[in-house]
Amino acid sequence: MLKWILGTRTLEQQIQAGDFVAALKTVDEALLLQPADPELLELRAQVLARKGRSDEAVEIYVQLANNFAERGFGMRAIALLKQAQRLSPASVALEALIGDIASLAHLDDVAESPLFCKFTRDELVGMVKQLEVMTFEPGGILLMQGKPGNSLFVIASGEVCVFAEDDQGRPVQVSKIPAPAFFGEIAVIRGGLRTATVTAASPVAVLELTRAGLDRLTARLPNIEDVLVEFAQQREAELHSQGLLKDTGQ
Repeated sequence: MLKWILGTRTLEQQIQAGDFVAALKTVDEALLLQPADPELLELRAQVLARKGRSDEAVEIYVQLANNFAERGFGMRAIALLKQAQRLSPASVALEALIGDIASLAHLDDVAESPLFCKFTRDELVGMVKQLEVMTFEPGGILLMQGKPGNSLFVIASGEVCVFAEDDQGRPVQVSKIPAPAFFGEIAVIRGGLRTATVTAASPVAVLELTRAGLDRLTARLPNIEDVLVEFAQQREAELHSQGLLKDTGQ
């Protein structure tokens, strides 16, 4: 539906050509038909940011984040605020709002994650402040099997497909993971190479926690690494049971 309203190919061409005036007009025309559509509003923020109108973009990101937080989508809200923070990195108000939403997120969608449900509120807020946002279009590669890995990812919106190679080197889909799940923890905990390839099954926003960020966090909150070790062991056992675990570590 969004592609039909927006004419995505035309918008992409406008953005690639650097014609942000035309791109903004395209999005605004689509918003006349769907004025409250969150995807369109997020696109408008992205175009405004590219056009140099950062303050207006930040305002939209904050509005969207508050709306998602009120509806119980804490990680989506945090990802939007992280995008706003890129445009206004010194904003004390944004930092405080991220902490507030992370604290509330302990009670909503994050509680569904087998990782986050074991964290205390302070641990969750501490982790969220270390996260960096990344976005991918469908088919985009987030992780590649056999490549070094030093970060894990939390899915803020969308879902990803996980593939691992069988004995013949053929990719086998192991699972499909939706928000607000996480992946990539084996390489962070064990060191070594990724044991799986992860691709975007839809437009995806993920929050990345690097090994360096995890070290800073666990120096104060050691229980976080204990939780990750537990889930790394579970993932390894699942891959072993399917005959798909290579001797590389994820």
